[in-house]
Amino acid sequence: MIAPGVDITFHRAKPGDADAMRRLLAQSDMPGWITLSYQGDTTCLHPGGHADTYIGRARGGQLVGMATRTILPGYFDGQRQGIGWVGGLRVDQDFRNRARVLRGGFHAFRKGASGPDEPGWYMATILSDNLRAKRLLEAGLDGFPRFAPLLDYATLAFRATKQGRPIGRLATPQDVPAILTYLNSRNVERPLAPAFDSLDFPGLAPEDVLIIEREGEITGVTALWDQRPLRAFVVTDYDQRLALLRPALNAIAPLTGLPRLPKVGDELNTAHLAFFTVDDPGDAVPLLRAGLTLAARRGLDMATLGFVQDDPLLTALSAVRHRRYDSQLYGVTWDDAPLPPPTALAQSKVEISLL
Repeated sequence: MIAPGVDITFHRAKPGDADAMRRLLAQSDMPGWITLSYQGDTTCLHPGGHADTYIGRARGGQLVGMATRTILPGYFDGQRQGIGWVGGLRVDQDFRNRARVLRGGFHAFRKGASGPDEPGWYMATILSDNLRAKRLLEAGLDGFPRFAPLLDYATLAFRATKQGRPIGRLATPQDVPAILTYLNSRNVERPLAPAFDSLDFPGLAPEDVLIIEREGEITGVTALWDQRPLRAFVVTDYDQRLALLRPALNAIAPLTGLPRLPKVGDELNTAHLAFFTVDDPGDAVPLLRAGLTLAARRGLDMATLGFVQDDPLLTALSAVRHRRYDSQLYGVTWDDAPLPPPTALAQSKVEISLL
């Protein structure tokens, strides 16, 4: 246990801090009916974005807290611009009840985010079950930025399985320019949606992308993006009732169509169905099934998708058996700077694979 009055210094992380940050991320469980530990780092996965992590160290060198500022190229109000995200917020368990650790970290964060090209507001995502974090960040404490809940977000986890004749085909390198044009043309009117100049994402190749075509034009896209070599999640606990039911639920999983629940200590064998976009809502479920078939062929147990609550695709794809994880998307500002009104965030598109 660290003494209550220990000195803490805050600064932008350097390459030599990477191992300590990975350890803190891995030791900081994300609560819920399934408790997960994040294994990886805070590297920005969008080739056009960038990320800076700010850390606090106690005298003697112990890493006591961290937060990452990520700027992703995206769209808002019909214009391309940098979309700011606050993520990777972790505090060592010895310091979790000390607001001054977060206050000092937010001060360093704000100081580093004061350039002329910085966005006037940021977004952050917090799991609905993380009540302690939500209470603390919404309390309006001195020295804290304002965290205001703006949107509800749902992540759907589907069982990877071959489910009949899929729609679409795998892309080739020659398809990439048309895929970029298609995604950007559909995203430009969707607040918070990503903007793309390339598909050079780490661990993603053209043959991971499924496309639907009609009359020679792309009308639907998704990418099976397996990020486990870069970032993964390990199961550390289950809700008590779910832990008791897990063997039975897994035994009937092939009948229910739900993903199996890994044992504690196992890594989630999953990938994202990233950039999911269709012109015809009737193609949503067939494209999902094509993605799940591809996932099964590549040895994955499940694949995930994420949608803001008012996205019509959430309703369409919720008809397929799944497990659901709920989060809130927060707007983050300092000094009472304004946040976008709810009307400006209607039909937002947030890409979970990039966060």
